[in-house]
Amino acid sequence: MAKSRSTKVVERKNENTRARWVPPGEGWAKINVDACYIEQTGQASAGIIIKDHRGATLISSWRLLPRCVSSEEAELLACREGLMLARQWTKLPLILESDCANYVTAMQWPDGSRSHMTHILQDVKDLMQQGSELKMNRVKRKQISIAHELARYARRKLSSAVWIARVPPALEQDVIAETNP
Repeated sequence: MAKSRSTKVVERKNENTRARWVPPGEGWAKINVDACYIEQTGQASAGIIIKDHRGATLISSWRLLPRCVSSEEAELLACREGLMLARQWTKLPLILESDCANYVTAMQWPDGSRSHMTHILQDVKDLMQQGSELKMNRVKRKQISIAHELARYARRKLSSAVWIARVPPALEQDVIAETNP
């Protein structure tokens, strides 16, 4: 029994060590999205970064989100924003990554759902059907740290922006470190 517990701890330690951004396969782009949400005020923001298989930034974006009623709504809005940007700016097959387990479940909700997020969910499903191939992954926060920092940046600056082939200067070194360990 003790041996089994110690094995589990080692496995968790190894998982945490490996939890970092992984480039997509050649010819693919990866969309990392994250949202920040403050329950007391409903304030929310999204961060999006889209990179190719070499780790080159194709698009970075941060956005203040309209008043949200939950962190899940903020995450779903971040997914929608990331997909809209990717569909507009690249024709590459895509991998969408978020640390929100609920968005994967939400993609399986029936279209007749009465959730307040039904219209957002339908937008996301429609975007998933457009253009090139799309895969979805749930990942750890460490693997989407730049998207998280972009969401925090939106909240600090009280602004929204889209940058093509760049990130804000304050995050350039973080992107380099993430791409070239």
